Amino acid sequence: MYDFAFTYTTLLIEQKQKKKENLDREEQQLFMKSAKEKFNLFRDGWKNLLDFEQNETDGNFIKMEKITQEISKLEKKIKEFCQQMLKNVDSLEKNVLDIEEEETYSKIFYLKLKADYYRYLAEIANDDEFPVVLKEAKTNYENAYRLCQDNIVPQDALYLSVVLNYTVFLYFILDDTRLAFGIADECYKSTISNLLMSNNKDLDVDVLVKRIEENLTIWKIELFDIS
Repeated sequence: MYDFAFTYTTLLIEQKQKKKENLDREEQQLFMKSAKEKFNLFRDGWKNLLDFEQNETDGNFIKMEKITQEISKLEKKIKEFCQQMLKNVDSLEKNVLDIEEEETYSKIFYLKLKADYYRYLAEIANDDEFPVVLKEAKTNYENAYRLCQDNIVPQDALYLSVVLNYTVFLYFILDDTRLAFGIADECYKSTISNLLMSNNKDLDVDVLVKRIEENLTIWKIELFDIS
C-alpha cells in the first residue's frame, strides 16, 4: 500500500512544484508516512546487517566481506533517499500557503521532516559529513519545537511527533539524556492533563503519547537509577 502511496505522492509533488502549490494536511501526512515506510526498508535492513556484523564470531572472511559490501550498498541507498527527500521538502517549503494557521503548521511539518532526514544521514555519516548534518538536524528540530511551543497545543499529533523525534535525536545522537527527558516529560504531562479534559480520540495521538511514555520510563531509569 505505502509503495503505491509513495509513488502517488512523488507524482503529486511534481505537480505541486510545477504549480507552485503546497501539499494540504492530508497530503502531507501521506507523503510523510509513505516515505518513511519505503525508507525503513533500507534502514531496517542496514541495522540488521550491522547487528549481524557486530555479533558474527565464526571468522569467515568471505562472509564478512559480503556483509560489509551489502552495508555499504544500503548506506548509499539511504543517503540517496534522504537527499531526495530533503530536495522535495525544500521545494515544497517554498510553496507554503500565505494563510497564517496553515503557514505555521506547514513550516513546522517541513522543519520536522528535514530534521528527521538529516538525523538519518547523521547515522551513516563519515567524520567529515557528520558535523554538517548534525548541525542541520539540531537547528531544524530546535526551530520546529520552538514553533510548536508558540503555536500548537501539546496534544496535537504534529507537536507530539516533533517532541518524540527531537528527544530521540537528543538521546541517541547528542547523548543528552537529561534534556531529552526534560522536554519529553514536560510535553507528556501537558498532553495527559489536556486529554483528560477532552473527549476527542485520535489514534495517532494515542500512539505518540505511548511512545513518549515508553521512552520516559527508560530514560528515568538511566537518570535516576530507578530499578
